[in-house]
Amino acid sequence: MFNLFRRKRTNSSIKPARGPGETIRKADLEYLKQWANDRAMIEAFVEPETLVNEMSVVLVDVTGDFTRRNIGGPKGIDVIAKELGADLRRRRNRLPAPNAEKN
Repeated sequence: MFNLFRRKRTNSSIKPARGPGETIRKADLEYLKQWANDRAMIEAFVEPETLVNEMSVVLVDVTGDFTRRNIGGPKGIDVIAKELGADLRRRRNRLPAPNAEKN
């Protein structure tokens, strides 16, 4: 059932995790550039790294269509801003204060 001495498979489709100093993969950058060029207006949002996910960027167009790609780390933000010419906004997960009044 479990063979501790078998060889590891090298043809896996799983991408290795990136370190915090790394940047966006070329294939992901090309995809984002193509996606942005096919749309009239886009906004870009940076999603922070969590225990489960890498730092990522979400591009949203006027109609609400969106795409998401991992950018590796803070260096990926600079690459996206330069290559797409987009202002990047930080996405924050905040809940309203319990006693906040609703308008």
